[in-house]
Amino acid sequence: MLRVKTSLKPSLLHGLDLFAEERIPRGTVVWLYEAGLALRFWPEDVEAMAPEARALLARDATSGSRGGSAPRGGRRC
Repeated sequence: MLRVKTSLKPSLLHGLDLFAEERIPRGTVVWLYEAGLALRFWPEDVEAMAPEARALLARDATSGSRGGSAPRGGRRC
């Protein structure tokens, strides 16, 4: 779940993107996994997905157990 104020706005790169609505100080936790609010996929589930779904996950999903990684082109705070 996002822990900072954000909004969806048109993107110069593709469709819509998520933008911070306020300055985020270095070290701020911006997102935490909460069961029931986020989805988790096992590698074998991803392998069974249609190519389009795998491409979407590769572009927009995070991975890792410590808050994930920044999406491609994104930056950690």
